[in-house]
Amino acid sequence: MLTDYARTFFVITTFQALRYLFFAGGTTLLILKASDHWLEKHRVQKVSLQKKDFLRELKYSVVTFFIYGSIFAFIFNPHVRPYTQVYSNIKDYGILWAIFSILLLMLIHDTYFYWMHRIVHAPVLFNRVHRIHHLSTNPSPLAAQSFHPVEAMLEMIWIFPLVFIVPINQKLLITFSFFSMLYNVYGHLSVEIMPEGVRKNIFGKWLNTATHHNGHHRYYNGNYGLYFLFWDRIMKTEQKTKLT
Repeated sequence: MLTDYARTFFVITTFQALRYLFFAGGTTLLILKASDHWLEKHRVQKVSLQKKDFLRELKYSVVTFFIYGSIFAFIFNPHVRPYTQVYSNIKDYGILWAIFSILLLMLIHDTYFYWMHRIVHAPVLFNRVHRIHHLSTNPSPLAAQSFHPVEAMLEMIWIFPLVFIVPINQKLLITFSFFSMLYNVYGHLSVEIMPEGVRKNIFGKWLNTATHHNGHHRYYNGNYGLYFLFWDRIMKTEQKTKLT
């Protein structure tokens, strides 16, 4: 059993690390190489990314890889997997359930993240745990998973009970994990790439954008959501942030 877990852990952690370094590291390089004219138009804060922050962000991200990997390795361990609701054949529950399950994951994750995020902003937890993430006041994409180990665990532990309760297709779970990582990288871009027309349409105005989350890093409060602005608006914690 230990050998099976170690093998699964190695594969998942390596996959997550390579995936993250490619997208988070790649977008960081693209922003650093972007023209001054493009940056002037799209940068949220009129402050350049600080290269001195990259090493710290990368260091804590590596710790996050191992913690995320340990959680998913346990779920996909062949000795545990049969007890979960994770299934392989999408026909087992049908395409409608598959679509609904993805939407359900997004809503549950967004709700969990909002309240967990507010809790780690309590002074005792902020100073001991969440402050690590907020050392990046103008974050780079590498800050997307730059967490204190306790926060890294809190970020991902929500999925653990869910897979034992809700039927989730294995490929869709991996796809959702990939989407979640990409959206988190987008939220930490330090530049706004979502077109203004999308941000202001009937759907886009409910999305948590890079501009919104950059404002959270800049001012340390408000804009606690992950994908959407529902909870921030319901709880009146939305902070209006614009490109400056």
